[in-house]
Amino acid sequence: VTLFSKLKNQNKKLTNSVKSEKSKATRADKIFNDLATVKREWSDYNIDFESQISRIPDISDQSRIFNVIFDIIKKSEIKVIGWSPSKFPVEEKTIFIPDTNEEIMISKYPIDIEVICTFPDFGVLLEKLRSSEHRISVSNVNIIEKGGTERQTINFIVYTYYQTAL
Repeated sequence: VTLFSKLKNQNKKLTNSVKSEKSKATRADKIFNDLATVKREWSDYNIDFESQISRIPDISDQSRIFNVIFDIIKKSEIKVIGWSPSKFPVEEKTIFIPDTNEEIMISKYPIDIEVICTFPDFGVLLEKLRSSEHRISVSNVNIIEKGGTERQTINFIVYTYYQTAL
């Protein structure tokens, strides 16, 4: 009877041990699968990040980018009555790129612009700016309505972004 009890207890311990190891293996498999998902997501984010960075020109192209933006507005047949690019950035961020071990400075420069156009023409202009190959954003849109005419005075800020290797 004692031998049978000892064997029964050993069997119970081994069964519990196997269950515990199976549980650990299941958790390890889940963690491994989650890690693969995180790696895929990281890769996707990294590709998107690199794409965004590639749309940011070097600071030496600033004058050319200003001209590109002005040309987009002029080709839209919109009258420019105010154009005031800033000589200084309103924001700067240092970014470390792990793949290349490079550090770059991203600088954000505003251009205060005032135009006269219709609402639909301004909408088309915004779409042209959005689809630019360069990183550009628009904010602070202020529309000054003029009664009796469909053309309005519109003030807005276009932000241009530039990178500098550190």
